[in-house]
Amino acid sequence: MRVKTLIWGLVIILTSCSGEKQHKVDLQIPDEVVINKDGKHQQFSGTRVFIVNPEGYLPLNSLIRFQKNDDTYIQAFEFSNTSFFDKKADIIQALEDAKSKKLHAPYQKEFKLGDYDAFFGLGTDENPQLAQMALVFGDEDFCVMVVGILPKYDDKARKEVLSALLTTYLDKSVEPDYSDLASFTLDVSNSDFKFNSNMSQFFYYTVNGKGDPVNNEFENLIAVMTTSTMKDLDERKEFSQSVFQNHKDKGVDFSTVEDKELKINDVSAYEITASGKYKGKSVQLYQVVLGDNKTTILFLGLIYDQQNELFKQCENVAQTLRIK
Repeated sequence: MRVKTLIWGLVIILTSCSGEKQHKVDLQIPDEVVINKDGKHQQFSGTRVFIVNPEGYLPLNSLIRFQKNDDTYIQAFEFSNTSFFDKKADIIQALEDAKSKKLHAPYQKEFKLGDYDAFFGLGTDENPQLAQMALVFGDEDFCVMVVGILPKYDDKARKEVLSALLTTYLDKSVEPDYSDLASFTLDVSNSDFKFNSNMSQFFYYTVNGKGDPVNNEFENLIAVMTTSTMKDLDERKEFSQSVFQNHKDKGVDFSTVEDKELKINDVSAYEITASGKYKGKSVQLYQVVLGDNKTTILFLGLIYDQQNELFKQCENVAQTLRIK
């Protein structure tokens, strides 16, 4: 039940609704795309990823996004110490699973993006009026996903977003500044948890800051993610429940689940507490989603083997969450 898999499930939706008329789309992406680093590229905040940003798209650094409006934007996710080839295998499996449900993606393409292997998919967003383009590229050491969201029938937006995505590259020599990405503060000083690492908008805290929360699916951890503003608590509850459902879809058998609304530092929040089994191990989950008119924060604690003291620490740390 790795958090990186959770992220993938939340972000990438390369299938269209089964009730919608099915048709193929040819975006004519070549087998090899040359990246011209001619000085027009702009850096996604807090990453090593660069793109030629379309005219009129403004940076929204807290979400690692260039945005034209709420329905048209380009967003980047960088996963260091993560193999692109593993991620591609996950995508292909997800697409095969979708086919079994009579869902499909109207366009898919494997190709070379500069020096790196890449995969592109076009599909329907969670909002059926929107389309989603997803570009994934990398090597054995990193994986980048850049997602374009746009109105489904806006040909101009489709062309400018696609053109922009195909200019993307990663510069391994860059040392990114992550400070813009953390739109929250968290106090772990009274716990065994210390900052471990982050992947774009996901920040990991592990016991003494050790371990590998990305590749060890049984790592005891706290993960905090910044995501888009949601208009009210009901929308944040729906988002939280979709995250929880993702765990169930990945094979967690929850035997107890409790949820409630609460306040954390005067901000409305929605809490889920659950316990169960995953691959023969006991697991406890503590999840909180809170937000305001600036951002939404997902807090997730996962504790294995009934380490109740660590689980209590997760609950206590969550109470220190503050939005900047």
